[in-house]
Amino acid sequence: MVHQDEAVNVVSVVKFPGKTARSHIKHGLAWKVVNSQVHAFCNQRGSRKIVLIDGNAGDGDGVLINPSQPDFFMDETMSRSTPQILSLVAHQVGNAEVVLCEKDYDCRVSLMHRFPEASVIEDHKFAPLKIREEHYYALYLSDSNGPASQGVEPMVAISKLPIRSDFVIIENQHFFRRVMGVGKEDMWWNTSKKRYLPRVDPQWWRELLGKRYLACSVEIGQSENYKFRIMVASEYLADACHRYPFTAIYSAKGVQSAR
Repeated sequence: MVHQDEAVNVVSVVKFPGKTARSHIKHGLAWKVVNSQVHAFCNQRGSRKIVLIDGNAGDGDGVLINPSQPDFFMDETMSRSTPQILSLVAHQVGNAEVVLCEKDYDCRVSLMHRFPEASVIEDHKFAPLKIREEHYYALYLSDSNGPASQGVEPMVAISKLPIRSDFVIIENQHFFRRVMGVGKEDMWWNTSKKRYLPRVDPQWWRELLGKRYLACSVEIGQSENYKFRIMVASEYLADACHRYPFTAIYSAKGVQSAR
């Protein structure tokens, strides 16, 4: 029997293992961070044109917020999905474009129906091409199921463009815990270990993206099989990055407390 607080679309859960009945926790944090970073830029630079990119948009559905664990910052009974977060922030600040990246065809159809004003593309590798000369700022949100679909290459490409850019990265910590526990005899997992384990270090992300700061949260247990942390790489960290669950800020000088 599926309880009401687990009423998540079954197909969505199969396609997106990081999407659970408690995904409202992740969605709530993403909302606060994206909203804070984008408004901080717009308050400084006025109404210059910006672009907000969701590198792993999914189907655009939120999840039911458990009445026994409400999010006191939201009045809705459904959480805001990452495409909805970017669309709402774009509407608030104005003069903003939204790009939604999703490989699954059925999900792209859903996104086009739900977010007709957004540009929906089939792969985040094309995301840097959506940034034009008139854009003064880009925020890239990466919420992938695992490191293989994180979108590192397009993030690096965007970081090298001559505009201000911020990166919000939601990382599956459960995967890294599994990788760190494998033995030498497991060839497949050892390949993954060599390839992905450097990403455990927040400084790896900060240096890769060429940012002055990176704020890193504690590990958050969303479900038994999905634990995540959220990181923000930027030249300027807005207020949300100086509050719990963010506990550490990395820079070239080392690491310091976020509070």
